[in-house]
Amino acid sequence: MLGPFHPAFRQLVESGIWKDTIIEKIKKLNVKVKEVVVTVNPVDKNNVIGHKKENILELKNLYDVDLVVKTDESLKPGKSKIEVTKVYEDFRTNRNTNKLKNFKYIAIKM
Repeated sequence: MLGPFHPAFRQLVESGIWKDTIIEKIKKLNVKVKEVVVTVNPVDKNNVIGHKKENILELKNLYDVDLVVKTDESLKPGKSKIEVTKVYEDFRTNRNTNKLKNFKYIAIKM
């Protein structure tokens, strides 16, 4: 085989797809999310977390979002539920604080 090779190439690609999907779903909510819980089939857990926890770290560093991954065998592989558990208060109404408020359960199926 010629060209570049990485032993975890498939996981790199699949975890990138999961990360992009999660970010896209969060952006559609139009709120500043602080914590999100993603529930997936156990086979998908490592890809959601990412190679060397890359997805968790990138969401935290770039978007200040804490990603919590849970498993549920009743979900089909490739499917997930996203629940926003915490959001930041609206910065336009109270610019001096960075407080969190509890957010009502939101589930998004992917």
